[in-house]
Amino acid sequence: MKKKVGEIDVKTATELKRQAGDIVLEQGDQNFGQIHIELRHGDQIRQAGYENVETFVEKVAQDYEQIRKGRQPTLILACETENEATHEAIFVKLTQDDEYSVQTGGIFRKDYIEHEKRKLLWERSNPSDKP
Repeated sequence: MKKKVGEIDVKTATELKRQAGDIVLEQGDQNFGQIHIELRHGDQIRQAGYENVETFVEKVAQDYEQIRKGRQPTLILACETENEATHEAIFVKLTQDDEYSVQTGGIFRKDYIEHEKRKLLWERSNPSDKP
């Protein structure tokens, strides 16, 4: 089972020199997807005020402010939080179905997301614009 939770639109994809596509959350297993996020970060996500993992992933997939380069072939979509020391982020990977599958996600230290090896590929120029 998979659910569309957002998209990387044509305009953003063109700027990234990547292809556009839906962002999907699959049930997954202990290594990726909703089950993985629940096992690794579920308590932290609920403590941050989200009802569940799916709600958190949808919020980040729809409101991301940055896209960073993760480990090949992963992209990191990130939003700042009210706590200036953290980012909410999901890690997505392009699949053979031309969709971006959510691999993992959670609330991470800002210095972890913004580390120099996670090169900034795209940033929203106007925070009120949605992807």
